[in-house]
Amino acid sequence: MKDFPAYGKGNTGRLRRSKEKLPTVASFRFLAILGLLFAVALFFVAQRIEFIRTERRIRDLLIERRKITESILPLQLEVYNLSRLERIEAVAQGKLRLHDPYPSQLIRSVPPAPPNEPSAALPLGSRPLASMQPKPDRQEVEAR
Repeated sequence: MKDFPAYGKGNTGRLRRSKEKLPTVASFRFLAILGLLFAVALFFVAQRIEFIRTERRIRDLLIERRKITESILPLQLEVYNLSRLERIEAVAQGKLRLHDPYPSQLIRSVPPAPPNEPSAALPLGSRPLASMQPKPDRQEVEAR
């Protein structure tokens, strides 16, 4: 706005501009409070943005987990189907032309011998090894 000359005593006919007032303490407080509110609002907005990013990441991980679980189920069914005893026997007898062993091909396991009879675990007709024979006592050796 244009300054107009002042009329009255001491008027020199020149234009006078009034001095600008310096900001007062109240306006500094207002700016400080406004800055503080802006910082707090910025902090909450940053937290909200991070929360949304975390939600999206969790959702993506859950979707990935569901896909992996869905891909595992058919594999588990296939393992179950391929490991069935009936199917294994059918493949062995049909495709591989295997058959049950003849009685002469069977190996029978013998229960372990008690500690006082080392030769009891051996099949009939076989001889025990020298290391398996009981060692004679000192008295028997001296008597010979």
